[in-house]
Amino acid sequence: MGLGKRTWTSPKDYGVLRQSFDSNDKFMNKPQVKAVRLGNRTIPTGLALEGEVDANKRVLDRDKVIALIKRKFPRAGAHDPKCDCRPCQKAYGPNRFMSRADCPFNCRECRETLSAQKWWDVIFDAFHERATSGQIEARYGWVRGTVSSTLQQITRFLNGQRLDGKPRTGRRRGRPKKTESVEGISPAPPVLITNRNNFDVDKQALNDQAA
Repeated sequence: MGLGKRTWTSPKDYGVLRQSFDSNDKFMNKPQVKAVRLGNRTIPTGLALEGEVDANKRVLDRDKVIALIKRKFPRAGAHDPKCDCRPCQKAYGPNRFMSRADCPFNCRECRETLSAQKWWDVIFDAFHERATSGQIEARYGWVRGTVSSTLQQITRFLNGQRLDGKPRTGRRRGRPKKTESVEGISPAPPVLITNRNNFDVDKQALNDQAA
């Protein structure tokens, strides 16, 4: 019995149902035939195959998804020899399995592996299988809003934006390095000190600047 997207029951469907249900069964009086709800999200251009103009007919490109995840999570699947968790320590052997989610040290390798797996599941379930947010969250036991938040982060990353939506400052990550003095460049002039009592310029500062 091909249900497809139909919401009505044909005489042929009744014949198939009678093989499993008695004709006097209440279910045969008015069977509730409903189509499975599908998501209507459009595949982003950065994750779709080339050549398709219509946004509703785009096909997910597996290679682009892999490249996206590798670019965002370069340490996913890697092992840190300095970390003492079981996934990172080869001393436990390849047959000793331990989930990355159970990492007691919360190392970067384990965090990126879990995040990469989440992005992979959300992308393929939402765009390839066309599942809704509620269906995906129920499948993996996630809290409500996880899929929408993850898809928003993926869209921002494809557009070159920060995942939290804040504007980029243009500064490099980490602590700024100490600037070294360059020969041939005179230092900045001293700042004039102002007397707070009568607001006159400090004469000593002027003499030091003239010297």
